[in-house]
Amino acid sequence: MTAQLEILRAKKLDTARKALERARDLRRTRRDFGVDGICHHITDVDGDWIENWSDEASISMKEVRENVLSV
Repeated sequence: MTAQLEILRAKKLDTARKALERARDLRRTRRDFGVDGICHHITDVDGDWIENWSDEASISMKEVRENVLSV
């Protein structure tokens, strides 16, 4: 049981560390390149997403909960 808890704790810690690294990288890019720096982090920023916009949810709340709980 403790081995499973250690694995779960390590996964959560790794996820948090990666999120923190991404946030710091985004902040650093914003400072260095300004608003145009977002292109370094977002794929297809100039794509046709606005034409395909919908008020419909693309995934259900059940899928969101499953994704959150699997992390």
